[in-house]
Amino acid sequence: MELRISELAKQYPASGIRKMFDLAAGYDDVIALTLGEPNFETPAYIKEAAKKALDENYTHYAPNAGLPVLRQAVADRYQSYWDGYKADNVVVTVGALEGLTLCLLALLNRDDEILVPDPCFANYYGQAMIAGAKAIPVPAHEENGFNMTAADVEKCITPKTRAIILNSPCNPTGAVMEREDLESVAEVLRDTNVMVLSDEIYAELNYGLRPHVSIASLPGMAERTIVVNGFSKSYAMTGWRLGYACGPEPIIKIMTKIHQSAIMSAP
Repeated sequence: MELRISELAKQYPASGIRKMFDLAAGYDDVIALTLGEPNFETPAYIKEAAKKALDENYTHYAPNAGLPVLRQAVADRYQSYWDGYKADNVVVTVGALEGLTLCLLALLNRDDEILVPDPCFANYYGQAMIAGAKAIPVPAHEENGFNMTAADVEKCITPKTRAIILNSPCNPTGAVMEREDLESVAEVLRDTNVMVLSDEIYAELNYGLRPHVSIASLPGMAERTIVVNGFSKSYAMTGWRLGYACGPEPIIKIMTKIHQSAIMSAP
């Protein structure tokens, strides 16, 4: 990809984040507001199921895209979004983070652009750089509930724009995009070739008066949306590193090819 390692290191903010983690680790009385770590432990029934799986020798390679029973369970979970989902629309990943990275590697070429909310999860910038692309910030102002507006999204779209990341509920702001917000953004995107990456890792941690809504559930949007989620937040399984991506089968196939070359299979 002709990316210079020194260029990447200079631009990507991970080194500063790591320094903050290292500093915080030196104190006993620090409340960590950094990593998205749930305030409860992995439930006992999940731990027991894992122990049972070990005893039954589920300790070998899984299929590249993940165990069929798990992929089908994910597809079934998202039938409420779109009734066309099946196991072939799902790839199981090493956390939702790998799912997002696979999406960007599958969709973006060098010098392409991807729109991200500003502020956002800092790793979006690093993932775009790995793909040789550029993350373009779309302002999420306080007066709009820290959500991107359709008008601001439209202003940021250029001939180089290939994708947009939606993250609702959002890390770090906690902002939730309501159905009408998503409908407005969808209306802008329908006249473009821009794909949507819907980062829904916090979907179950929604404490508003309305239930979580995904842009993939809106008419005509499932075909151009990759939903990324996992078990880290809702089941306190951050260290288990288990996630998934659900989307159009041709894109999932490409993501699986990259996944099998980089990871082989999720644990």
